[in-house]
Amino acid sequence: MLNRWGAVSKLNSRILLAILGITFLFYISFTSYPLFHFTIEIICIVIGFSIYIITKNTHKVSQNNYFIFLGFCFVIISIFDLFHVMTSEGIKIFSWSNQNLSIQFRTASSIVQSIAFFIFSILLYRRERPAKIFYLLSAIYIFSATIFLLIFFNMVPVFYIGGTGPTVLKKVIELIICLVYAYSIKVLNTKKVRGYESISVFLAWAAAMLVLSELSYTLYIVPSDVINITGHMFKLLAYHLIYKAIIKTTLENPYNVLFYRLTEINSSLEIKTRQLMKFNNKLNDEIQERKVIEEKLIKSKKNYQELLDFLPYAIVAHSNGKVVYVNNATLKLFKYDEYKEVLGKDILQFVPQEYCELAKTRMNAVYQNESVDTVEMQLLKSDGNVVDVETKAVPYMYKNKLASLVIIGDISQRKKAEEKEKALKEAMEYDRIKNEFMANISHELRTPLNVIFGAVQLIDYYSENNSVCDNKKNISKYSKSMKQNCYRMLRLVNNLIDLTKIDSGFLKLNLQNYNIISVVEDITMSVAEYIESKNIDIEFDTEMEEKLMACDADMIERIMLNLLSNAVKFTPEGGKIWVNIYDKNDYVLLSVRDSGIGIPEDKIELIFDRFRQVDKSFARSTEGSGIGLNLVRSIVELHEGRIWAESNYGKGSEFFVELPVITVSSDEVAVTKDIPQGKVERIHIEFSDIYS
Repeated sequence: MLNRWGAVSKLNSRILLAILGITFLFYISFTSYPLFHFTIEIICIVIGFSIYIITKNTHKVSQNNYFIFLGFCFVIISIFDLFHVMTSEGIKIFSWSNQNLSIQFRTASSIVQSIAFFIFSILLYRRERPAKIFYLLSAIYIFSATIFLLIFFNMVPVFYIGGTGPTVLKKVIELIICLVYAYSIKVLNTKKVRGYESISVFLAWAAAMLVLSELSYTLYIVPSDVINITGHMFKLLAYHLIYKAIIKTTLENPYNVLFYRLTEINSSLEIKTRQLMKFNNKLNDEIQERKVIEEKLIKSKKNYQELLDFLPYAIVAHSNGKVVYVNNATLKLFKYDEYKEVLGKDILQFVPQEYCELAKTRMNAVYQNESVDTVEMQLLKSDGNVVDVETKAVPYMYKNKLASLVIIGDISQRKKAEEKEKALKEAMEYDRIKNEFMANISHELRTPLNVIFGAVQLIDYYSENNSVCDNKKNISKYSKSMKQNCYRMLRLVNNLIDLTKIDSGFLKLNLQNYNIISVVEDITMSVAEYIESKNIDIEFDTEMEEKLMACDADMIERIMLNLLSNAVKFTPEGGKIWVNIYDKNDYVLLSVRDSGIGIPEDKIELIFDRFRQVDKSFARSTEGSGIGLNLVRSIVELHEGRIWAESNYGKGSEFFVELPVITVSSDEVAVTKDIPQGKVERIHIEFSDIYS
């Protein structure tokens, strides 16, 4: 009861003292404003330096280094306030003092104070970083020194005009300062940490008093106005609240916080002790359960071991690349006698060289708990022979680490069966191709022989009836037909002979350096008249006029004549054929394109196979043995080139021949021999299966 009355009496004494002090200050403000101003400012300066001294010497106790930041800032603020006092009217320590200069120093003090207050309110409850405090203080000191020099050298705009009061610029600055304080109040009210609630309240009220003080400084006309005096009173009250906050934080609050933390830790320890006792009891129960489970696991392991040994599949477990378990089937598969011969070995010792990369990839994937597909591969047995197997690997835990469990199935018998089935299919396919070939060749030989035989019979008939002269026109037609069919049989025989030579390696190219442009152009122009007689246009174009390269001119002629005859064969009247040569630097690209019927997409890959035709029926609209394009491809490949086709079914086809630009050692450029009769003969042979 006595303590309570003592506290009330103490509070009443403080209130009475505060009222007397404020009354006294107001009294002297009306009797002598300079004395009032000097008193208020000196008190604030003393409080500012006191804040610095307290925070500097108690930061180890307060355990919050951000208060040192505030203390150092109040040193700068107090220095600016000191110059504000020394240059104010009524004091004028310096000869160059005036009211505007004094207000400039006071405004500089407010600016630095608002910035310091704003930064301090944000950092108050954050994790302390000495480097951050150093950089912030350095920035504020540099900023303050810059302002001081600007004021000292009269480089700052006018803040006060006698008889008028503060300028617009000063009022704007004061309003900005008020906004900074307002934001600081918002931060202090939203960010509170247990144990620092009263400090937040003191600082928030101090910021509110500073807002009222700054607003008062924007409204007076002369310094002795009541509103300016009130602003100084608000400033004094704000400093008192800041001082109280510092005292509570650095001297009183650390012990309260320490007591709170000790109590909190003690409570936490009691809770954890109870939890630990529960956990200990639970652990004892689990140990008993574990012993029972271990006994069951030992029995289960034995049962599983027996089960795995009866499985027909080989099972291998490996960890870190070493074998840790195998079953009986594994020993039989790899032809080992004892488990110890396999356990501990590197798993890759069982993998042939060509499968090592695959095995490593799958092993790493399983060790990373990824799934892998079933694959077929080969493994090495103890005698060095290989065995075809099918493997599936899955991850599993071995001694608290991811390991791999591999299931291996012997597929040797299946592979042998597959090889036999493959051989049977190949034999059947070969037999089918042989039958198709024999049927096709029979047709290709029988058709022209029948034509020739029929023509000979008709000529014999005319001869026996002495009507040869009367049927000269028909005999000439039959003679032409026999000649064309002879060419056709000759073409077939030549193609078969050349294919046999290529297959046996006896066909050798006669390579000489030719101007490939001239070679292809001569061949194209030699058949142009014949093609145009079929009412088909032909166009030749090239990107260059000369390109020297080594080739067999006769073989190039065979290639071009075959491609052109095919183009004519499948291009209707009124169509067009294009022959183009493209320069690709390291190789030459020949192109034969037509506007014919085209090739179905699913048949393009088949047309270069031997004895393959898009239309296999004997009632097809065009003749041919199906070996021409295969022979062309073989000749192109002898030149180390390649050939392919592109087609838009119903709109035409385009064949491309790519030949490398190489030369043989010769100083002369060969030219194609111009033997019209021989060239005409070759054209007749190549175009023999095209009937008018």
